[in-house]
Parts: sequence; C-alpha cells; structure tokens
Amino acid sequence: MVVRGPSVSGTLRLVKLTRDTDRALDDRSAQLQTEIDQLSEKLGVRPMLVGLRTNDGLNVYVANDGSYHFTFYERGQLGFDRVGNLDDLLYWYTQSVVTGQAAKSVGDRAERFKYEYQVLSALNSEWAKRNVRETAELFRRYGQPEDISLLPDIGEPL
Repeated sequence: MVVRGPSVSGTLRLVKLTRDTDRALDDRSAQLQTEIDQLSEKLGVRPMLVGLRTNDGLNVYVANDGSYHFTFYERGQLGFDRVGNLDDLLYWYTQSVVTGQAAKSVGDRAERFKYEYQVLSALNSEWAKRNVRETAELFRRYGQPEDISLLPDIGEPL
C-alpha cells in the first residue's frame, strides 16, 4: 500500500497564495495607515495605529478577508464592529474625530451639527451629507424627528 502525502508543487502553491494574500493585506493596511495619517494631520489629532487591536478602545484594521473594520471594545466587550470598504472606514474615523471635536468646543446642538457639516465638507462633501442623513435617521429611530430641523440643509429632503 502506498500512501501519498501532499505534493511539493501543491505546498508551494499554498505558500505563494498565503504570501500573496499577506502582501495584499499589508498593502491595504499600509494604504489605510497613510490615509488615516493624512486625515489626522488635517484634523489636528494624533493618528491612530492601523492593525493594533485592543480589547478596550477603538480598533481600525483590515481583516483576513480584505474587509475594513472600525471596531470598538470596552472592557473586553464589543461595543460595535462596522464593516465596509476603505471609504466607509475613512468616513467613520473622520466622523468620530469631528463629532468629538464638536462636542468639546461647540455647546449649541444646531451649531455643533453645522460645525460637523462644515469640517466634513472641507474634507469630502459626500461624507458631510452622509453624516447629516445618518443623524436624521438616528433622530427618527429614537423618536426625535423634530430634531431634524437642527441639521444643516444639504439640498435634499431628510
């Protein structure tokens, strides 16, 4: 009886596939880090490290399947894990920074939403509109549709 093991060529193909996948993930992570660094500089904040995963805080990384994750843990408990493409992740990162800055420096809610819109518009006009749309949706979901009137006009019905 002859027992055959894995072929050398099959093993080499697997190693090459693994290296190619790792290289692609490394390239995506490097691109993401570059984008995060550039946005952080424009926003005047310290950039966060891509790929550094903790169980208490914000994590930004590219998963093995190539998806982009914007994840938050508090004391080891998953708070949220948003999964999307590169533009989604850059939006989520920027929106979280801008919202934090607005909360610290602008007291009036309508002025805060206007500040968020202006800063996001300076970086990416679609992100600014997306933020207003998502905020309007939150107001509706949580029974505060009247607060939609506090949001800036984006030239479309909310």
